[in-house]
Amino acid sequence: LHHVKVEGVRFDLLQLPAELQRGQLRVLCLELDLHLCDPFEVIGGQLPANGKLSEELTDRVTTGCRLIKEESGDRLLLVGGSEIQAMQSFALESNVPEEKIEVNSASGDIGSAIRIAASATDGESDEKVIIVSHWFELARIRIAAKRAGLQVTAVAAEQKHALFNQNLRVAQEVVLLLKSLCEPTIAYLRNRPAGQAK
Repeated sequence: LHHVKVEGVRFDLLQLPAELQRGQLRVLCLELDLHLCDPFEVIGGQLPANGKLSEELTDRVTTGCRLIKEESGDRLLLVGGSEIQAMQSFALESNVPEEKIEVNSASGDIGSAIRIAASATDGESDEKVIIVSHWFELARIRIAAKRAGLQVTAVAAEQKHALFNQNLRVAQEVVLLLKSLCEPTIAYLRNRPAGQAK
């Protein structure tokens, strides 16, 4: 932990008096209601058969590593499935300190990634999570986060590689987005009292 924020203003703990660095930080946090810097979450994807990061995942993790170093973020949370180890290794090779990296391999889709992000805020309702994914997934990420009561900033991965199946991915994402938008209406129609049918 090197930084905290007070109402959005970042403070460098290394600039605080030595006695605060050594033992009085907890008291200072309680008195001033300090908040940790926002965590960064990178959403994973399918791992190729060769066990190496795909170009898509390379772009996402590269963007997350750049952001956490440029913004002095507190944590880089990598979420996914079997690709987690490769993502973590890439982040370490990108000079992100090991103590700043957290991994969670229980994410299989955007919904589970949002639930993991919510748990990363430690119940702080005003803490925001910065989520990195490709541009075509950002709308669905924002919708899922809003429904979960989570404040997020969705950031598009800097795309340095051309995705050979991008048109297919975009088409699939449009279908998933429309399904997500319809879910509240479908749930209402399924659960409304029988007397209200019509």
